[in-house]
Amino acid sequence: MKLFTRNMKTRHFIIILLAILTFGAAGNGAKAQTDDVRIRVLIDDQWKYIDQTGNYCLEKETAQYDDITEFTNGLAAVSKNDKWGFIDKSGKLVIPLQFDKVGEFADNGLAMAVKKDESQFGYINKEGNFVMEQLHWSYGNWKKYSDNGLAPCMNGKKLWGYMDEKGNVKIEPKYEKANLFYEGLAFVESHDETGYHDMYIDEKGNVAFSVKIPLWFYAGDFHNGLAYLKGSNDKYGYIDKTGKFVIEPQFDEAKNFVKCGDNVLAVVKKGKKWGFVTKDGNVRQMEFDKAHFTAEGILFVQVEGHLMMVTTDGKGIEVPHFKDVDRCTFFWW
Repeated sequence: MKLFTRNMKTRHFIIILLAILTFGAAGNGAKAQTDDVRIRVLIDDQWKYIDQTGNYCLEKETAQYDDITEFTNGLAAVSKNDKWGFIDKSGKLVIPLQFDKVGEFADNGLAMAVKKDESQFGYINKEGNFVMEQLHWSYGNWKKYSDNGLAPCMNGKKLWGYMDEKGNVKIEPKYEKANLFYEGLAFVESHDETGYHDMYIDEKGNVAFSVKIPLWFYAGDFHNGLAYLKGSNDKYGYIDKTGKFVIEPQFDEAKNFVKCGDNVLAVVKKGKKWGFVTKDGNVRQMEFDKAHFTAEGILFVQVEGHLMMVTTDGKGIEVPHFKDVDRCTFFWW
């Protein structure tokens, strides 16, 4: 079943095409499309999967479920009658519907899971078996594993540290906030009698550099060498791994940098319009009412009520019934 059409007003299509040509989303060096892309989108108030060509996929396989989530590390969580399991990209149920709550699978092949009215909890592997169960950390006070094998965990004093894949503490709990590690750094926040202290730490718990952010705001995580950060002017910019602003704070909203064809781009917002910024700070195409990159580097944009998916091979496909495409909300992190 074909979901999308190309019958879009010429002017709108030109806007999208200019964005593609300007940023090289479909440059000559763009990666070839794969046939296992599964994008979770909201169509007519129902979550479904589409592939990179705009076709529905896994319709029959997922019709029985009450809810579906996005794919991470090859698996997606699905639920029926308040029980959760996981499917692979062919739609096959590879972990039975048995859990009350689940998280997404990390790069190390582990996901958080709870069953039996919260009496059984821990991390499961891709076979659905608990590999760490009844942790000495209290239920709910631990998060997804980072790609370096460390996961934030909270002690009885409500302070965060980090544990390894065996549940051993590797960085002592002393932070009031603790993000996952990305590219070797994690944002943390501590508090003492002198106030709040925001910083990025390395994998040994050493302070890499300190930052100043407004209260109640998180700093971004590092993706493709840069992280977004709110400046003293209440605008977002991007810092490098020394903590220096390399793209000055000027955006009302900012997202992570994503590999897109030959380029690395981030979606940003100024006023009511969304556009893009390159790693050298070049801001372009502030034309869109909405803009979002998927993990695969596929772009979704909206302009004047028209929505379009732009694939990494440069094809613009109108989305007539599209409502939302974004990361799904899991139970924890």
